[in-house]
Amino acid sequence: MNYLMNIAVALAASRSTAFTEADFKLGRQEINILSPLAYLEVPKGHLYGLKGQTPFTMYLMAKYEAAHTPDAPLTLTVDLSNTGGAFSKSTRSAPNLPAVNHPDVRVYISSDAGANWTQTTINAVDYDAETVTFVKQANTNRVKVYYLTSKGQVTISAQRPAGSDAIGLKIFDAPLRKLHEVDQTNIRSAVVLGSRDVFILPEDWRLFINVKSPVPIEWSAEAGHEISLNAWTQPIKVVDAQALNAKAEEMLRGGF
Repeated sequence: MNYLMNIAVALAASRSTAFTEADFKLGRQEINILSPLAYLEVPKGHLYGLKGQTPFTMYLMAKYEAAHTPDAPLTLTVDLSNTGGAFSKSTRSAPNLPAVNHPDVRVYISSDAGANWTQTTINAVDYDAETVTFVKQANTNRVKVYYLTSKGQVTISAQRPAGSDAIGLKIFDAPLRKLHEVDQTNIRSAVVLGSRDVFILPEDWRLFINVKSPVPIEWSAEAGHEISLNAWTQPIKVVDAQALNAKAEEMLRGGF
């Protein structure tokens, strides 16, 4: 907090944490336009600090959804190559199939045209052919597949409050292929946040996850996105809001 002398006063010790998908709110993705998938807002009376130059976790699942004519066979194969999403294979450990949970794929079926969904068993995943084979019921009439895509770009950026145009304060920018296919647990290959040791976000600032992709990437719990950003939080009393915001912007602008 030394760099915030005469700008803000710490009311308690800082606490290490990790921001996960549960901390973010729904954004609004627009196909093929860099747009906010989700955002996090710093509450009043708090300062958030993002730990730069350290690996973080992020896997974003694209969505394929389609109607299916009910039929007798109890398995179905979906060809994702026709979606333009380009199936990605992560380095995460995958289970022996059949299995319900898979790190790169999730499948849901519906028998009431999408009013209700049930997660189902995955029988096979063919990354080369970009196909997924899964269990369904005879009366299944709609299917939904969430999968890792390598098509597109992801950025992490910050925005000042009160309608500031500072959405361009990027602290991360990478192709989705690079993000999804590197070993995120290996410090030598993992992606890192920015080039500084720390980035501060004062109260009312927003942290955005933005994507540009030709396929839908939906912010929902059932998608199974995985995110963990190393951070710390601290309760503060703001002495000079204008100076605090300027300091945060200075650090963010020099961070990518």
